[in-house]
Amino acid sequence: MPLRALAVGIALLLVCGAPRAQDFTFDASEFEKKPFELGGYIELKLQHYQLNQDSTLYKLGFYNQPRDSLDQTT
Repeated sequence: MPLRALAVGIALLLVCGAPRAQDFTFDASEFEKKPFELGGYIELKLQHYQLNQDSTLYKLGFYNQPRDSLDQTT
């Protein structure tokens, strides 16, 4: 009896779980060449520094180069 029940169970699984054929579809637009697309961003950073001309580090760093400010663009 258990062998027969096992055989019936396997037969039901094969019949119920049999894959069904699906219609073949082909979409040509998936393979068409897409237009060129360029993406990104630009970043501009302007910095302005006021220098303390009375400080010791100013005198060491800018010896013989008198400046009152530094401008930097990145």
